Amino acid sequence: RGLAELARGVGVADAGTAEPDLAAAALRRLETEQTGWLVVFDDVDSGGRWLDRWIPAVSSTGTAVVISRHHMPLRGPVVRLAPLDNQSALAFLESRLGTPLDGEARRAAMRLLAATGDTTPLTLAVMAGHLKNDRGAIEERIDRLVKELSEYSPEAHARALGAVTAEIFRELTSRIPVVERIGRVLVSFAGTAVPAALFRDSADDPFLSSDTAQVVHALAELEAHGLIQTTSGAISAHPVLGDALGGYAGPIEPVKFLRRAI
Repeated sequence: RGLAELARGVGVADAGTAEPDLAAAALRRLETEQTGWLVVFDDVDSGGRWLDRWIPAVSSTGTAVVISRHHMPLRGPVVRLAPLDNQSALAFLESRLGTPLDGEARRAAMRLLAATGDTTPLTLAVMAGHLKNDRGAIEERIDRLVKELSEYSPEAHARALGAVTAEIFRELTSRIPVVERIGRVLVSFAGTAVPAALFRDSADDPFLSSDTAQVVHALAELEAHGLIQTTSGAISAHPVLGDALGGYAGPIEPVKFLRRAI
């Protein structure tokens, strides 16, 4: 779809052309483009089955970048991003919490980073969402989270984060039952963003079965906890939510909502 939009934007094909043909036209344009260009495939999860077909050919003027949590046997160099160092991780955590961490809070944060192991922005975003919605002094909130993570070795921080995320999701669902169904919908779309309007106009949706105000409240809570993000009017789930739902939500079959979306 992104390549098709590119083709429409530069006028290399008729607007009514099918999306695969539009995407192919965009690739042909990039192959001969004389000015600099960059195509980014962001947050690719399962692209190994289709992505190679849509990566622009090597040219002297441009390049393509694929960002993924998984290694993919694609042409070109592989750059593995190192985890954040403690100073960067602490600064990121403070920015997400909206407050500096001094004294005991800073020492508690360092214990949290040690318990987490290799730290990524996604890890910190989810943990910050959890901490912001907990109660009590910040150092107490951090220590409670450290206690939850302490059951896991630093090398297993992804599994630990999944466990914490599952616990957050259970707590949200206990307060706002439609949270679980929203999570199932987003995970079912396998990383594809869902227009926010589909949720906010879902008062009569047979799968969500909840009034609009409750759905909007659920979406706000999920975003506050760092489990979803809204960009350009579309909602996507962080990969960690899919990991958590895999062990918690059971079979994911929001067929009625999916039919409505299609």
